[in-house]
Amino acid sequence: MFFASAEKIMEDLAPHLKDHGLFIMPIEKTLVDNVRFSGHNGKEKYMPIITSKWLFGHKDGGEMVGASISQSIDSADKAIAAAETNGLKQLLRQVGLVVTGDD
Repeated sequence: MFFASAEKIMEDLAPHLKDHGLFIMPIEKTLVDNVRFSGHNGKEKYMPIITSKWLFGHKDGGEMVGASISQSIDSADKAIAAAETNGLKQLLRQVGLVVTGDD
């Protein structure tokens, strides 16, 4: 079992996407909820839930839309970015059939 970061998955998939003229880009993000609570150390934490739509495109014009839902728990300034990164990671894992061992 190993942990695969979003950066590692992108690094592994990017050359293959490029070689085949494919791209992925976000086209819509919605903050569904953002629960605020006190962590075990008394510090304020946030748990955002984000839905995203992604455009998968090909250089010849073919397109399709995919979707993801993600969440994270972090401090206020990092929580939404962490949830966005989690969504991208899960999307890339599933599209690229990347096995991480934490499935």
